[in-house]
Amino acid sequence: MTIFTSRAPGFTTGPVPTRSPGWGIALPDFDTRASTRTEVDVEIFIPGAIAMLSSRRKSRGRPVAGPRKTDPSVWRQILDVNLTGAFLGARAATRVMGEGGRLIFTGSVLGERPREGLAAYSASKAGLVGLAKALALDLAAAGITVNVVAPGWFDSPLVEPWKNNAELGDRVLAHTAQRRWGAPDELVGAYQFLASDSSAFVTGTVLTVDGGYLLV
Repeated sequence: MTIFTSRAPGFTTGPVPTRSPGWGIALPDFDTRASTRTEVDVEIFIPGAIAMLSSRRKSRGRPVAGPRKTDPSVWRQILDVNLTGAFLGARAATRVMGEGGRLIFTGSVLGERPREGLAAYSASKAGLVGLAKALALDLAAAGITVNVVAPGWFDSPLVEPWKNNAELGDRVLAHTAQRRWGAPDELVGAYQFLASDSSAFVTGTVLTVDGGYLLV
C-alpha cells in the first residue's frame, strides 16, 4: 500500500480513511498490466485528502520459494506490484500534489533482513527504500516529503503461513525483541506522524515498526 496525502488547509490526521476533508487523489488498484502503461489514471476529488494505492492482486505460482523454484513470472509480478506500482503511483500523484505533500510508502523489515524463500519480496522492498530516497531528493524543492514505513511481523493474513507453522512462527518471534506479533492498530501512528505537520522536516527516512525485529 502506498499512501499519498495532500496538505490542504484544515487537514487533520486520524485513522487512515480513504477520503477525508480537503483535496486529494485516488489511485486504482495496481496490477501487473499497469507496468506497461505510460500513465496511471488519477481521479481528482473534493473532498478527499488521502489517497491509497493498494496492491491486492495475488501472485501467480509460488511466491515463497528459493531462486531455483521461483518462476520468472512470479518475480516480475512481485516487482511490478511492489516497486513499479509505487513509482507509477508517485509519478501520477506528484503531478497534482502541491507544497506540503506527503508520499508514504509501505516497506518491510524483510527489505533489510531477508528470510529464505523471499528473494523477490525482499528485493522489491529494498528497492522501494532506494526509490523513496531518490524521490525525496527529487521532490524536496517542491516541498513534498517522501518516507517509508517498514512494518515487522504483524498479525495479518500475510503472515498466516508462518503463524500456522509452529516452527516458522517460533523462529520469527525468536528474532523479535518483544517476542510477539504486532497488532494492526500499533502501525497507524507511524502513518499519522509522517502525514502530519510534525514530520515537515522528515524526508528520505525509513520508520521501522517491528517490535525490535532488526535488533535480534
